[in-house]
Amino acid sequence: MKYSWLAILLLALGLIGGFAFYKGYSDSKAGVIENAEIVEAGSSIEAFRRSVDPMFMRKGVQLMQTHCNNCHGVKGKTHDQLLAPPLWGVRMNYMKKYPEAEAFIESMSDFLTEPKHGDSLMPQAVDRFGLMPMLPLPDEILRPILSALYAGAVERPDWANGGMHNH
Repeated sequence: MKYSWLAILLLALGLIGGFAFYKGYSDSKAGVIENAEIVEAGSSIEAFRRSVDPMFMRKGVQLMQTHCNNCHGVKGKTHDQLLAPPLWGVRMNYMKKYPEAEAFIESMSDFLTEPKHGDSLMPQAVDRFGLMPMLPLPDEILRPILSALYAGAVERPDWANGGMHNH
């Protein structure tokens, strides 16, 4: 019983950490994206967020920063400086076609492991940036990344006001 206060404190800190992640607060040590925007697409996202361990999501954000943000990140870049479409735009396109978590994650995983021009949901981005190279990442890396992406842990570019356009 004397350790129950510690368990309560750890639980509270875990909940606060998860809440901070979903609200987009900056926590660079945990790898949470600064100024992340959560784009609501219905109750399926909320249910998904509640069902996934916050530590798994933090791992996904950290892996996203390592494996995705060099090309797809928008921090400090203008539209013309991008090397690939922003993750925010990729997410929006996939959410339109695959609003449920498993379909979203499976479809993106399929594309990332074997990209084909005909399978792209963003043909204009492929025309501008070229087809994304195949990513030989194991499911242990892809799944946390795609889960964090589905949950909305991505930055919206400052210049994205209604779509991709030059500024």
